[in-house]
Amino acid sequence: ELGAFLGQGSHETTGGWATAPGGPQAWGYCFKEEVGCGAGTCTGYCQAGNPCAGFDCACVAGQTYHGRGPMQLSWNYNYGFFSESVLGDASVLLRNPSLLTRNATLSFMTG
Repeated sequence: ELGAFLGQGSHETTGGWATAPGGPQAWGYCFKEEVGCGAGTCTGYCQAGNPCAGFDCACVAGQTYHGRGPMQLSWNYNYGFFSESVLGDASVLLRNPSLLTRNATLSFMTG
């Protein structure tokens, strides 16, 4: 299981390229969030309304829910569910999804 976790994390965060020394996967764990989304340009990861049952996980204006962390947590309903399950409050990560790029412990818990 550890090998699978590290392999998936390396794949999701790789900075490698096809001709990279050591191969494309030799450069894993380079990025904390989906490449090209850090400036808030990836707005497609928001399912409209409240797709969660039992708690509110509607998108918060001005926030994006692109892939963050070694397992690339994506979409508002996944941020809400993870935040509700781990932090006891879905709104924590829905209001501040970039917390996953600043808190390594929390980020690795997404895996």
